[in-house]
Amino acid sequence: MRIVTISPLHIGSGSEITPWEYGVRNKKLEVYNFEKAVAYLSQRFSGQRLKNFMLELRNRIRDYRFKATFGDFLRERNVDVKPAYIVDCKTNLKDKQYKSIKEFIKTEGKVYIPGSEIKGALRTIFIFGLVYKQMKEGNPSLIGKIKKTIEKALSNIQEVEPKKRKRIWDDANRKIESLILHPEGDAKYDIFRSVKVSDSSLRDPSEVLYVDSIEIVGSMSSFEDPHELVKENVSFEIRIDISEEEKKALKRMYTDTEVHKRIDLINTEFLYESSFNFYKFLLSIEKEFFEKHGR
Repeated sequence: MRIVTISPLHIGSGSEITPWEYGVRNKKLEVYNFEKAVAYLSQRFSGQRLKNFMLELRNRIRDYRFKATFGDFLRERNVDVKPAYIVDCKTNLKDKQYKSIKEFIKTEGKVYIPGSEIKGALRTIFIFGLVYKQMKEGNPSLIGKIKKTIEKALSNIQEVEPKKRKRIWDDANRKIESLILHPEGDAKYDIFRSVKVSDSSLRDPSEVLYVDSIEIVGSMSSFEDPHELVKENVSFEIRIDISEEEKKALKRMYTDTEVHKRIDLINTEFLYESSFNFYKFLLSIEKEFFEKHGR
């Protein structure tokens, strides 16, 4: 299956690219693998010259902190080290000092989309699709339980300070997910385990990434951070398998015929239909949000 980005995408690795791992020149970000760069310098220089060079680099990092970059240091000394990759930079990376950049997830230096991210999106789509279907059909059992979970969360939110409200919503989301996907309360009975999603194909960072700042629209505080982003209209290949044998095994675990019906709905046709309805609904909500904030 081929998936294509329709808007800028960031999936974080949990790491940041510090100024001592990059350089900026002519609106291009040059990203270095610091360990490989040091290894290259060790080959180019030797003896006391190498020691002096590395001592100077250490002192520069200590004294300048993030007021300079690794690229600045190399250019000042007319030392040519090949970057790991070069991408467009569409934001100012320096205020009082250079900023670190949120890194896009990679493996072996290549950009990819983890299968877990795609499967997580499919789980959300399936949950939405099932609730949407049962609301249309007037099934009161599951909808009633979901309604009670949401009403309880809304009631609890009124009693806590704002910073604790996210935890209440997260707990409510987990309860709703459990009601639908593993009603026995144990994740090993999760009916969506019949869906297997591979990691995507790998792409060269220089071909698919750029760097820009992300602004949180509607936030009470000013927040901007530079991120590595995958461009629009970039394609990745993935594989999605739905195991019929796994579905049969899951049916043997459950005696509830309602759960059997949910397991039967785990198929490409229902996921496609649910995806259409989910993103149609989501786009209408986002359109309303951005119009409200004058965007």
